[in-house]
Amino acid sequence: MKQGGKASGIWFVLFWVCFVVMILSVAALLWQHIGRQTANVSFKELQSEANADVQEDAVELVYDAQMTETGQLVQTGNGGQAESTAEADHTVQAQNTTQAENIAKTESMTQAGSAGQAEANKLPPVTDVRTGQQSQEMKAEAGQKPDASLVGAKQETAAVQTPDKTLDWEALHSKNPDIYAWIYVPDTGVDYPVVQHPTDNSYYLNHNLDGSKGYPGCIYTENFNNRDFSDLHTVLYGHNLKDKTMFSTLHNFEDAELFQKEHDIYIYTEDAVLTYRIFAAYEFSAIHLLDNFDYTNEYVYEDYLKQIRQAAGNIRQDVEVTTADRIITLSTCTADHDAARRYLVTGVLVSEKGQTGQ
Repeated sequence: MKQGGKASGIWFVLFWVCFVVMILSVAALLWQHIGRQTANVSFKELQSEANADVQEDAVELVYDAQMTETGQLVQTGNGGQAESTAEADHTVQAQNTTQAENIAKTESMTQAGSAGQAEANKLPPVTDVRTGQQSQEMKAEAGQKPDASLVGAKQETAAVQTPDKTLDWEALHSKNPDIYAWIYVPDTGVDYPVVQHPTDNSYYLNHNLDGSKGYPGCIYTENFNNRDFSDLHTVLYGHNLKDKTMFSTLHNFEDAELFQKEHDIYIYTEDAVLTYRIFAAYEFSAIHLLDNFDYTNEYVYEDYLKQIRQAAGNIRQDVEVTTADRIITLSTCTADHDAARRYLVTGVLVSEKGQTGQ
């Protein structure tokens, strides 16, 4: 009897231990869920503030469209009276048309001779699509003096349009002093602040903006990189999560048809706006990209670019990238979360302008 009572006591204790462990596990999962939801809400609030001007512009466009439609309705209502007047005017205009055509033919013959001579002397400048730099050779052939400011220097791409962002840096720093940039990638959900911890490179892998531990973490760089994006290669890290936040939607570029369209990465800092043209979305070894390659060595950098061109994924061979260029890489987990591989999206710098130049 004593042994039976002792055994039942042990089972009773084990039951309560398991019950407590289960309760604690559920509580931990619930706490993580709440933390993740809180972090996502915080990011959405920041995104809403950053895109405030864009939203206001959209509202104005809708309002203008409605006003235009209303104006057209009013004009339609007055159409009957306008048609009667137009018929009377048409009779007078028809009488003057023949006379005007005779005069126009005479002037056209005179202008044609002058236009032909002007066209023969005109030699339009050729603009490099990526650098916006005019061809100095074409200027020389046309008898024009080359612009010294363009020789040997890359200029901003005139065609690059930078999306507007309303970024209150003082407010962002009050939320977290480690915020130093903002990243936006159209056709994805990437629209986040960028942070860099001063001492712990892995801190934001599992810490949120408010310092709480857990997912989704943050978009971050390591102190291998400067905060002004002046390095030849800057690498940003972010999680691949089921809720499609952080860098998860970079996997959109696995779609070959979507990837072949022109896509840019926009980086906003307090002093500048940088635009990178995406030329590769691919899987790569999970090695540390900044610790394993010396990009200041031209041969090493060139070999690395060749590895990208030969990687498995979507590559745009029409986008020129050389060892003189600065590139950016967005790094996240592969779709199957293979620990030995990473999914990377890489772009080349095509435009850099000061905030006052927007």
